[in-house]
Amino acid sequence: MEKKVITVERLNDKYCEVQHKTGLKIVVFRTQGYSTSYAILDVNYGSANNRFIDKKNGKLLDTPLGIAHFLEHKMFENEDKTDTFELFAKTGASANAFTDFEKTAYLFSGAGYLEDNLKILLNFVTHPYFTKETVQKEQGIIAQEIKMYEDSPSWQVFFNAISAMYQKHPIANDIAGTVDSIATITPELLYTCYDNFYSLNNMILTVVGDVNEEKVINLVDKLLSDCKVENQIANAKTYYEIEPTAVKTHRISKTLPISITLAEIGFKENAYTLQENFLRQFIYEIVLDMIFGSTSKFYEEVYKEGLVTESIDTDVMWGVGYLALLISMETNEPDELYKMIIEEIKQQREHGLNREDFELCKKSLLFRLIKTTENLDDFALLLFDITRVGYDLDFVFKFIENISFKDAEQLMHEGFKQERSVLSVVQANR
Repeated sequence: MEKKVITVERLNDKYCEVQHKTGLKIVVFRTQGYSTSYAILDVNYGSANNRFIDKKNGKLLDTPLGIAHFLEHKMFENEDKTDTFELFAKTGASANAFTDFEKTAYLFSGAGYLEDNLKILLNFVTHPYFTKETVQKEQGIIAQEIKMYEDSPSWQVFFNAISAMYQKHPIANDIAGTVDSIATITPELLYTCYDNFYSLNNMILTVVGDVNEEKVINLVDKLLSDCKVENQIANAKTYYEIEPTAVKTHRISKTLPISITLAEIGFKENAYTLQENFLRQFIYEIVLDMIFGSTSKFYEEVYKEGLVTESIDTDVMWGVGYLALLISMETNEPDELYKMIIEEIKQQREHGLNREDFELCKKSLLFRLIKTTENLDDFALLLFDITRVGYDLDFVFKFIENISFKDAEQLMHEGFKQERSVLSVVQANR
């Protein structure tokens, strides 16, 4: 078992990262003064991993869209008929789970009873149980969930933007799949996906709160004592088709019964390695904040003109084979606002960014990162993302501190291409 202690100079603190003998990676960050501890067990398996080389027979396997999300739901059922959520409730803990493009996360938060809660968490995630009857029941439940998201304006405007940008990459598909795709899921398929991705060496356990790292490690030793190292075979290799440079379509629209129109503008950027995409997101965040943030001249102008009702929100999506920028807002003039955003980018590129704005936005990013450490669930997710790409929190702080004005200017000229932009609109039906 390898243990690494990481000193975070910016926080004047340290945490540990352990490579457990079973293959599980453990990250423990002790945050003294918190009564609640938060643990998250992340599996490197999400909706984008639906095509992979089956490690049992070496053949390419196409699995139904939404199967990773479906598997997440089914993991909470136990062979002894106990309810996992009820088991957590007995200790006073709250539990949850979610699936995104590249990971499935199982988590709990609670005051005390760390051993009991970790036992529940590690036990149900390492002991799958699927039957034909329970799978059929879940198909009806998730079908209703899919239909609910079809009526969600914020989800539709977001996902339509992604599907407009990407032609081949699986992130263009809804995480939950479709009603038709989940109808083809069987217990056998669920076990196949589980066996290919749910090995301990494809998971990261992150624990934050006022917890002792040695206690956590000893608990994992005890709880996983029956797991043999040789059984932890490498996870399956996901197959990705080559993604074209061009977007699929420049404009996509849907009408829903809402009071004000939603718009999402996306820019499909060049994708690099996972590590490079992870780091470039921070430079993009600074640039987006400079141009469209709440203190920018552009936002002040469009807000005064009544083109947006509230703030302009920006986000950077990154992962294996994709890097995209998203600018979202409430507006009754989506096409006009899109033109203004394209023109603003052109002006910024021609006249150059403002150095003073750059310094302020970089400080703001560092401040937000520090504030994230005060919210245990967000902090645990941040630590997971940092760990899975092979970095640590101290490195990330220093990387951001060393981002230069030249870096921002270079990114401004390389990215934000109009020909690789999309406009997604959910039109108000009044």
